[in-house]
Amino acid sequence: MNSQELILKMDNVDNLVFRIAEEHDLPEILSIYETNLVNDYSLGADKLNECKEDLTELFLSRNQYHNIWVARDATNDQLLGWQSYFPIFHTPLKKGTAVESSTYIKLDAQKKGIAFPLMKYALNELAGSDEHFVYGFVNKYNYGAIKLVNKIGFLEVGSVPAFPSVFPYYFEKIMYIYVLK
Repeated sequence: MNSQELILKMDNVDNLVFRIAEEHDLPEILSIYETNLVNDYSLGADKLNECKEDLTELFLSRNQYHNIWVARDATNDQLLGWQSYFPIFHTPLKKGTAVESSTYIKLDAQKKGIAFPLMKYALNELAGSDEHFVYGFVNKYNYGAIKLVNKIGFLEVGSVPAFPSVFPYYFEKIMYIYVLK
C-alpha cells in the first residue's frame, strides 16, 4: 500500500482504496463526470465538452491540497468515484481561504456508502492546508447528497436560485460550508 493510500473494507466493496488521482485516472474521472452531467442536466454537446475541458484544466493545475482524490475497488481496479477541492476565490484578500467541494460517484456505485468515506478522506488530506472553509453546492432535489453533507458536518448557509433564462440546465442549489479551522 502506498503511504498516501487508505484501504477500507466495506460490506458492498471488498477493498476500497482512496488516493490522490494520477494521470492515468483522468479518462475515468472524465467519464464519470460526463455520465453524471448527462444524467442530471440537459446539456448540449458544446456545453458538455466545455465542462470536460474545464475539469481537465483543473486536473492539470492540481497541487497537494487543490486536487482530486479517487475511490477505487482494489479487487478489480475500477474507479468508483472522485472528490475534488479547488479554490473558489481568486481575489487577493480571499485567495487561499476556501475551496469548493465536488463529489461524483459512478452511477452504478451510487447509494453504496462510497461518497462518505471518500469525502472524509479528502477532507482529512485538506486539513493540512491553509484553507479555512469548504463550500458545497447541492441540487435541492438531491436528497442523498443533502443527507451526506449534513452527516459530514457541513452547515447550510443559503440557497442559489435557478436562473432558467441564463442557465437553463441549472437547478436551484443549497449552499453549504464546512469549517476546517
